[in-house]
Amino acid sequence: MGILSFLTASRLKAELTRQRDEIARMHQMLDLEVTQRQEAEKQTEEQMSIVQSLERDQSKLRAELEDKERSLNEQKAQVAKELEAERKRLQAEVDQQIRDTEIKIATLREELDEKQR
Repeated sequence: MGILSFLTASRLKAELTRQRDEIARMHQMLDLEVTQRQEAEKQTEEQMSIVQSLERDQSKLRAELEDKERSLNEQKAQVAKELEAERKRLQAEVDQQIRDTEIKIATLREELDEKQR
């Protein structure tokens, strides 16, 4: 019976060693999975931070663009107003020159008619 209990004890020790090794291997796998999950969570947080930063930048740029468009439209309207005023002034000037020229022509015709008589 001594040999039988030695074999049984030996088998039990071998089984315990195998189970310990299996448990150690599972712990290593679990540690690896936890590390990978933590790394993935960290990357996700970093990416979310980057996305939020980019969204803030986009919002700022959109506001700047709207301000610049508004300013440009105001400038455009002002230039159009100034051009219209200049056009009217020049038109009035030209109309006055035409009237003056017509008066001169009429005067010269009268003088010519008087000389011819």
